[in-house]
Amino acid sequence: MLDGLKMKNIRVAFILDFSDGWFGGINYYKNLLKIIIENKELNIIPMLIVPSDFDDSILENFSGIRILKTEVLKKWSLFWLINKILFKIFHKGYCIEALLKKSKIQIVSHTGVNLYLSKIVQVPWIPDFQHKHLPYMFSKKELKNRDKNFYEMSKSGKFVILSSNDAKKDFEAYFPQFINKVKVLQFVVPFENVEYDRKLLRKKYDINGNFFFIPNQFWKHKNHRVVIEALALLRELNIKVLCSGNTKDYRNRSYFYELMEYVKKEGLEENFIVLGVIPYTDVQALMLECKALINPSLFEGWSTMAEDAKSIGKRIILSDLDVHKEQSPLGAIYFNRYDSKELAAAMEEVWFEDDSININLMDSAKESLIKRKRDEALVYRTILEDCLEIHELER
Repeated sequence: MLDGLKMKNIRVAFILDFSDGWFGGINYYKNLLKIIIENKELNIIPMLIVPSDFDDSILENFSGIRILKTEVLKKWSLFWLINKILFKIFHKGYCIEALLKKSKIQIVSHTGVNLYLSKIVQVPWIPDFQHKHLPYMFSKKELKNRDKNFYEMSKSGKFVILSSNDAKKDFEAYFPQFINKVKVLQFVVPFENVEYDRKLLRKKYDINGNFFFIPNQFWKHKNHRVVIEALALLRELNIKVLCSGNTKDYRNRSYFYELMEYVKKEGLEENFIVLGVIPYTDVQALMLECKALINPSLFEGWSTMAEDAKSIGKRIILSDLDVHKEQSPLGAIYFNRYDSKELAAAMEEVWFEDDSININLMDSAKESLIKRKRDEALVYRTILEDCLEIHELER
């Protein structure tokens, strides 16, 4: 346990192997690894393992982290096929385990599948149980695969990392036999030192005056439609909402186009403005520039946007999810996620607020961010230590 003495090094690997445009996942790993690196005295030595054909532009987000590209994770490569066959026959991850042992890795953290490791600790991460709350947004195959995968990971992992106590309640409902394995790691967004030219930024995105900002992907559960409905109710105020994020929802391919048809039908093209995927530095700058953030989501595991608001001290309007209330950003306003009138009232209230509210929030955020980052790093170090301790006892 943490006792003030010099801590032993813990070599931990993170496997990134996803290509479905899940920018939230990329940012999660980037933020966690940044906090690990900042707290060097905790002696957590991270390594990133990715397929040999992994997008180099994504890897640019992980400066200062050792990165290993491997054919074992590259789909349809010889080593990938061998690993797959060994999985099927022996239920052992011989190839990936050999790779990890060669790199002297002790723990594989935040695994998304059961790696079938025998000598190296694996700690799965379940971001959320969205498929249980919103099953109509998933195919039958996806529902079945998620249930199976979550069960196998929970059974095989030394611990299971969850991002919120809200998710822990779900876990206990669906996997009560594994509840003692749960570790809650509430992540922090280390949002700081963002420099930008305000005039150039506003010129680049053709911005005049105040605006709300929604940096969410256009997945159906993100619930952009309720914002458009609220804008229609506030038509006379000419309020503007800027949105950034991936416009493709692999589960609902026509969703974005239907959404934009609705915008056109309501004549709100000048009020609901879609920027698409933009540089993350611009996303951060727009967060600082906006009147307030809005997250109308129907479901979250732990909202990155709410954490952004906490880290920079920005007013935010949040849907009334239990997890949003658990995150509890200073100055947050909550609304019924199905009620556009309630959202419209919150938007109108904030639109006419004095800017001094955000200035006060910024001062409070600066004071708390250092402690919040440190607390996350300490909790994570404790999780890793507990894993190794149990592993040694079981050997």
